[in-house]
Amino acid sequence: MIWGITFYFSWFSVISNQPEVDSMMDTMLFNTVSGTVYTVPVFLFCSGFLQTFSFLQKDKEESMFTPAKLMGYTFKKFTRYIPVNAVCLLTVVYIMPYVGSGPIWNNFATLTAPCGSMWWTNILWVNNLYPREFDDKCLPWTWFVPCYVQLSLLLPFILAIYRLPENKVISGVIYAIIGALALYGSFEFAYA
Repeated sequence: MIWGITFYFSWFSVISNQPEVDSMMDTMLFNTVSGTVYTVPVFLFCSGFLQTFSFLQKDKEESMFTPAKLMGYTFKKFTRYIPVNAVCLLTVVYIMPYVGSGPIWNNFATLTAPCGSMWWTNILWVNNLYPREFDDKCLPWTWFVPCYVQLSLLLPFILAIYRLPENKVISGVIYAIIGALALYGSFEFAYA
C-alpha cells in the first residue's frame, strides 16, 4: 500500500528518469502498484467485519446496547487515534517546514497552508468531509483515518437496527432505506 501511494505521489512531482518509469509500468510487477487502490476498501471491509464480530460476541456475554457501554465504546474509538493524529499534525505544521528544501519544497508549504485555519477538522475527525475542496483541507492525505473512525462510530447504530427489532424484515427495510439514502447522499455530495 505504501509503495503504491509513494509511486502515485511521485507521479505528480519532478521525475528525472521518465523513460525508466514508463518501461517499469509495462512489467508484470507493476500490477502490484496499480492494485494498491483496492487496499483501502479491503481494509475497511476487514476491520468492519472484525469489529462487528467482536461487538456481537461481547453482546452475547453482556448487553452492549446500554448507554454506558455505548458511551465507553464511542469514547474509546474517538480518542484512540487523537494523540497520534495530533503529533503528526504538529510535526507537519511546525517541524517539517524547517527540515526540507529543494526545487519542489514550496509544494509542501502550499499543501500544509490550510492547517493554519483548518487544523480542528483533523482533531474532530471530519477532515474527509469538510471543507469540501481538496486544496482547502488540512493534510488531505489523512482522509482514511477519519473515514475509519466515522464508520466505527456508526457501527453500534447499524447493529442496533439488526439486534433490537424482533421482526428481521423491519431491519431489512430500515437497512434498505439507509442504503438508498447513503447512495443518494454520496452522489449529491460528489456531483452537487
